[in-house]
Amino acid sequence: MEEISKESNNDGNYPEELKEKGRAGLLLASMKYFKFDPKISNDLSIMKSEILDKFGPGPDEENTPQSQESCDNGDIVDGVLPINENFVEYIEKFDLKQPQCGQTIDGLEPPDFPPIKILHGLIKTCGRPFEKQLTKSDVKDDQSRLTVPKQMFDTFIKPVMNKSENIINGVPVTTFDSKGNAYPMTLKIWSSKTHVLTAGWKNFYLENKFIAHKDWITIWVCRLKETTETNNSLCFVIMARRFPIEKLLPKKLKTTRKRKHENHQKKESKKRGLMG
Repeated sequence: MEEISKESNNDGNYPEELKEKGRAGLLLASMKYFKFDPKISNDLSIMKSEILDKFGPGPDEENTPQSQESCDNGDIVDGVLPINENFVEYIEKFDLKQPQCGQTIDGLEPPDFPPIKILHGLIKTCGRPFEKQLTKSDVKDDQSRLTVPKQMFDTFIKPVMNKSENIINGVPVTTFDSKGNAYPMTLKIWSSKTHVLTAGWKNFYLENKFIAHKDWITIWVCRLKETTETNNSLCFVIMARRFPIEKLLPKKLKTTRKRKHENHQKKESKKRGLMG
């Protein structure tokens, strides 16, 4: 404290070094209130897990990678994701719509890493988790695939993939359930807008007893620490949360209006350019 006082000027100004530290502290404290673009948030999440993983386990975490510290949150039960009970009470009172791309229906954010202890030490890095409502076709026996909308794929899955992984030909992946059971699957693209997890999905949803519309699945796209010739490092972890929702929620009309408004602005801007 005496050194700080000596370095400070008589007019109450602080030394530049302390000012920089203060600004940095305020920035870090306020970052949780920032609304980042989904892709930027996902990239930051991947960078965070990669950086923390380099430090290795601490003296009390010999078998738990540092990048998975969020798994041991006291509010998280192994293999279970919490549900916002206040939201459940009001489901029937509101005309619910689909949340924005990948966001949770009840506002509870999932942990950065899957809360499944058996997977500790196996997973190296994870992208930002996202949530999807299961449709009837997702759990239809003659379909045997989980569809992932293009926007979700581009935002949450693609940033974790390597350039050498070709989804047109199919990428072998390992998908883990809430108990840590592994299911070999294939990530493919069936058309320009239809991305799917197949070749193993049917066994996955049958054994986990998923229900269309009621179940909202949280998906983590991760990289395993060790791979073999038959085991690609790309993996998925999928856990479900069940809500008393009996139908597929419609998309928000607000998004459509916003898109029309943006298109209108582009047309007006183009007209002004031609007139000028």
